[in-house]
Amino acid sequence: MKTDWFYRSKFGLFVHWTTFTLYKDDKEVMSADFNKRLSLYKEAVDNFPVKEFARQINSFGARFVIFVTSHADMVLPFPLKELDEIIPNCTSKRDLVRELIDELKKYNIKLILYFNGDGFNNPEWQKVSMWYEDPKQHAEYCYKITKAISDRYKDDIAGWWIDGCYLIDYNNRCGERYDFKKYKECLTSGNKDAIVAFNINGAEPWTFKLENISDYQAGELYCLDDRLPNGRFSGEGGSQWFSCCLMDDLWVHDKPGEIKSKYDDKEVIEYLRKVFDNGGVFAYNCALYKDGSFPDCEIKQLNNIKKEFLL
Repeated sequence: MKTDWFYRSKFGLFVHWTTFTLYKDDKEVMSADFNKRLSLYKEAVDNFPVKEFARQINSFGARFVIFVTSHADMVLPFPLKELDEIIPNCTSKRDLVRELIDELKKYNIKLILYFNGDGFNNPEWQKVSMWYEDPKQHAEYCYKITKAISDRYKDDIAGWWIDGCYLIDYNNRCGERYDFKKYKECLTSGNKDAIVAFNINGAEPWTFKLENISDYQAGELYCLDDRLPNGRFSGEGGSQWFSCCLMDDLWVHDKPGEIKSKYDDKEVIEYLRKVFDNGGVFAYNCALYKDGSFPDCEIKQLNNIKKEFLL
């Protein structure tokens, strides 16, 4: 079964590292000017410490990483002509994803990519992709981009976590614009065994049928214990049960100040034990600093989790 490796992994990291990410010592929030954010992001991509990042991931005992690509802005940390053809200058010259793949492979750690086609903080993207005017055309652009990414990296992309697929139309951002069967065909074009999750309603119950489309539930949590498994395939639509949760004060380190843990070690370990004992998989969200380093509080907590579960 496609999700067998995921189930056996049990524990991984979800890494939100975006155009809005700050350095540890930054005193102000990120610029509201997209071009300024983009310039700083590209500089950070060029300087991202891939070898140290992979080494630390392995030291925590994580067997997979969900790494954010496009988030609030439609940008990618690698070159891709299919995006450049729609909107220029939103890709990086350095292929950070290829380097992450190669370095993580040394530790037998699989890479899952996060993608969000919203670009809701980038008005130019929403304009050229016809977000408001023609939602179906916007969806076609997302299919084109993700298919190109899948075809580029092929078997080296173990899976996808697709955000922004909400049924409820939050501020006219989302809504029912996607053909999820077609979307999955694009996401798995280069690797038929890649596992896919669509973030439909966060921690709310599903009202949309994705049986035989989603391989695992998106499982986005804002609080531990909001959701627990009652079996391996107790995710929505009978999919592999999975959850991910922000483990400090933010998904993304986009507010000045040092990152601090949201939960103490005992709370996290007790939750993880319930998840693992009942067939679930969990990803600990890490809000990296802009230099690609992990906060001290997360390093300490992740090491204690590894010690408890002998990951």
